[in-house]
Amino acid sequence: MRIGFIVNPRAGVHGKIAEETRELINLHISKEHNTSIAVTTAAGDAVKLSERFAAEGFDVVASVGGDGTASEVARGVAGSSCALAIVPFGSGNGLARGLGLPLNRADAVRSVLSSRRRIVDMGEVFDGDERFVFMGFCGIGYDAVVAKHFNERKGRRGLASYVLLSLSLYGSYKPQRLEVRVNGRQWAEKPFILAIANTSEYGNGAKIAPNAVPDDGLFEVCQLTDMSLMKGILNGWRLFNGSIDLLPGTTILRASEIEVIPESEIVYHLEGEARVTSRRLLFRVLPSAIRVVSPDVNPH
Repeated sequence: MRIGFIVNPRAGVHGKIAEETRELINLHISKEHNTSIAVTTAAGDAVKLSERFAAEGFDVVASVGGDGTASEVARGVAGSSCALAIVPFGSGNGLARGLGLPLNRADAVRSVLSSRRRIVDMGEVFDGDERFVFMGFCGIGYDAVVAKHFNERKGRRGLASYVLLSLSLYGSYKPQRLEVRVNGRQWAEKPFILAIANTSEYGNGAKIAPNAVPDDGLFEVCQLTDMSLMKGILNGWRLFNGSIDLLPGTTILRASEIEVIPESEIVYHLEGEARVTSRRLLFRVLPSAIRVVSPDVNPH
């Protein structure tokens, strides 16, 4: 088996990721397999490296990093016969969790040898005439603003840093008016968060779309409104026990296509990577877009 490992040395809260990856490969993958390690140096590298591995006929490309790295690797191997694996080194690892993949890194490295494949969906978004592809979820609103500030800040990453930043931004955040079109329905709203999810969670066990299934051809769309600071604090636990859909002011829909037209400039994110736009956004499911190495054929 030919296996490529694409390592993001700046992922998460860890230190010597490349060195640890080499140790894990030496411990858990026998020499009969052909392994290759490539290290990223800038955003977008993982897409190019995974495209190269796929074009060279590698059987598996493993993302070694966080959700941003995994998303880039997924874009590189999508549509090919090459399968995606994830070795989670991120601060939240939402994609690995949402796909039911091992969170223990030794288990994740061993799992790349599995012959099992799960065929899952991806998503695409058109921001005006620009097109982007994603695997997990997108968000418009407060989570996108937090993601933008989190990516721009310096210092230690991790759940504690994210929570503190979220609380500090709460009072200054002002929801923007959106026109939303889903399943023949159309409404105008100022959502606190509008999440378009192919997989279920942000990371660290926080499920924004608890019933999202990545291979059913549909997004789960979660809209949260009327979210005061006190309401958020008192109901934050719902993200972690999968009951956010029971919170008053929450709307859950399932759809293969969502159109969002902002009244003014908004921030949105693709798996934590924030962007700013004032243009129409069109989200569509890409059914059965990618093979994923999995120790379980159907973890759901």
